[in-house]
Amino acid sequence: MKVTDGRDGLDEKARDEFLAEAQELVDGLGRDLLELEKAVSVGGRSSDRINDLFRGVHSLKGIAGIFGAVRMAAVSHELEDLLDDLRLDRFAITPEVIDTLFRSIAVYGLILSSEQNGSPEPIAEVEAFVVSLGSIARRPGAEPSLAARLDIDPAILGVLTEYEEHRLRTCVQAGLDLFRVSVTLAITALDTELDDIKLRLSPLGEIISYLPNEGAGDIDHIGLDIFLATSTPKEDVDHVLANIRAHISIVERRRQPVDDREQSRSRDLSEYDTLPPPGDKAPVSRVAPSEPPSLRSASQSVRVDIRKLESLMNYVNELASVRGALQRLAEEGDLKGPELTLELTKIRRLFDRQLAQLQSGILEARLVPLSHVFDKLGRIVRQVSQDHDKRVNLVVAGSETEIDKVMAEELSDPLMHMVRNSIDHGIESREERNLAGKPQVGTIALNAFQKANFVVIEVQDDGRGIDPSHVLDSAISKGLVDRQLAAKFDENEILRLVFRSGFTTRTTVSDWSGRGVGLDVAQTNIASLGGLVDIRSELGTGTKITITIPTNIAGRVAP
Repeated sequence: MKVTDGRDGLDEKARDEFLAEAQELVDGLGRDLLELEKAVSVGGRSSDRINDLFRGVHSLKGIAGIFGAVRMAAVSHELEDLLDDLRLDRFAITPEVIDTLFRSIAVYGLILSSEQNGSPEPIAEVEAFVVSLGSIARRPGAEPSLAARLDIDPAILGVLTEYEEHRLRTCVQAGLDLFRVSVTLAITALDTELDDIKLRLSPLGEIISYLPNEGAGDIDHIGLDIFLATSTPKEDVDHVLANIRAHISIVERRRQPVDDREQSRSRDLSEYDTLPPPGDKAPVSRVAPSEPPSLRSASQSVRVDIRKLESLMNYVNELASVRGALQRLAEEGDLKGPELTLELTKIRRLFDRQLAQLQSGILEARLVPLSHVFDKLGRIVRQVSQDHDKRVNLVVAGSETEIDKVMAEELSDPLMHMVRNSIDHGIESREERNLAGKPQVGTIALNAFQKANFVVIEVQDDGRGIDPSHVLDSAISKGLVDRQLAAKFDENEILRLVFRSGFTTRTTVSDWSGRGVGLDVAQTNIASLGGLVDIRSELGTGTKITITIPTNIAGRVAP
């Protein structure tokens, strides 16, 4: 997928708009998936969440089609089929299905990161994910996708509305033919000419949609593709439009067994771009790199309340009044001595006040709720706890607390390291928790609140806690601290050794820990934002890490 070639400002603007809207939709899918899993786990109502997911994926497919993001369109189209089957109760929501839906978030993230960073597209990961969808789809009574049935550009399917795609599916299932009628109409007579064509075609069948195409050759005309589902032979359609310049073609059906969705998906995917040739070893279906990806958003955009923009415009207008007063003063030139000094002082004070308000308003417009970060951490908790065969519940409070967008993104990865560390080192195994008289389900609590011009974020677990003597022995053995100096440390100073580069209590390396990186990186990143990190722990009870950070970038201290 490459949304833009970056050669002009319009393309760059379109690319930024795409990234912002796509990222927002993907984040929404993540929230809905967590809610769906929660509802399923307690036997609650899941149909509303599935409908929300379907609409979100459909919207992603739509913008992918508009901006030419063919890989995103491919993934979205296959996911849409799966969700459609779920909402029609064609099969149950199993843990396998939930896991696959969560992997879609990782795949979307890879696609967006590729576009944002200009890095190679994740061809293998997309293929692996579509194959995993195919493995779920191989079930009795499964319906093949529209892309599997019709030889039609996926970009076209991507811009159909949900209702239009439903009608197209219904017509295809009824055995009707689909005609593509391409016409070029004068813009000045667009309404009348289009109405005439619709009046001619409507008696023959159902007009599914009409979409702009690239057939127009000048600024005075527009090209349209009209899709007609009908049982009428092509020669009759030709006859009805005999005196209209139109190219009429039938959308061919794919020749393949309708119950073999794995073949259809493989064939569909080959249309989206170059993939490894047949016979190559298929990549694993799980999208999980050994180093977990960053949680930072691909988009740097901020959604701004219109009222905040109106306030900013008021400040700008008032500054314009100050400029006008200065201009009048310069033109008149009557004031001299003390009178001129007094007038200039009044204007300067007014200017300073309005400029401060403008700066404050701009900083406020950059604020986003911490839910943008906390929602992503819910997926991390789910993934890491599964990998460690632990049951962990994430409890969030204060997610509405606002912080600068840039600082929120910078906080994403440090918080991810802390949450991973809590699960890996803090939360005990189920057997250990039973022996300790604790619930089998561990808890990680995220709490955020405003304190003057700072935001405080607490990451607390109810795990085994940190043994200071174990930390001290490990730090000394790795040469991170001198034994004689360490003898003078109090408990808090010992606990802070976990933030030293190279510190780890693990003797083996896993995908998640043992490398001696993580908390040290988290502390360094937070310090670069002008923030502080504190740690408190009690053996057998748990650990709490407290982050204090400026609310906005104005309070940021350069490293």
